Amino acid sequence: MTASDVVQRQLEAYNARDLEAFAATYSDEVRLYRMPAPEPTTSGKAQLREVYRQRFASPSLHAEIVMRIAIGNKVIDHERVVGIREQPVEVVAVYEVEGEHIHTVWFFYPENPGRRSQPSSQASHSPGRFPRPRPPGPTTNPQMPRPISARRCRQAATRRHRCSWSSGQTGAATARCWTPP
Repeated sequence: MTASDVVQRQLEAYNARDLEAFAATYSDEVRLYRMPAPEPTTSGKAQLREVYRQRFASPSLHAEIVMRIAIGNKVIDHERVVGIREQPVEVVAVYEVEGEHIHTVWFFYPENPGRRSQPSSQASHSPGRFPRPRPPGPTTNPQMPRPISARRCRQAATRRHRCSWSSGQTGAATARCWTPP
């Protein structure tokens, strides 16, 4: 039996809302992750049964595969699930199959439904954008061993010096200035 066959059997049991057939496709030590969480949201077959017992109570529950990719013991499904919320939920599920059982599942959602985004002061960067690189400072570059104040830098503007500017949490600009050795 291939990894795709195991995941397909799991999908069919899910759509039939057959809890025992669904749980039989998972290993006893199964772990389910809702990314980007570092810890599993569900661990073990007993907890899996409890979580899906509640989900299978929905009479309109149904998942369809938009796209499936299988490579080795991994199966990646783009799924569209109805019956959980008013609108269909899109999810990418990565299944790791060992033998004839699913051992680990990672769920990726394009957005976290029902969850607020972090305030900008807690977010490391804007979604979909890379964080700005920070200029090197005296502690990261051996060429800049002697930091001096921005005030002295302005006074000694004709001398050989280097500056980098950064903004703190308050948004105020801060200068890091130094004279090379």
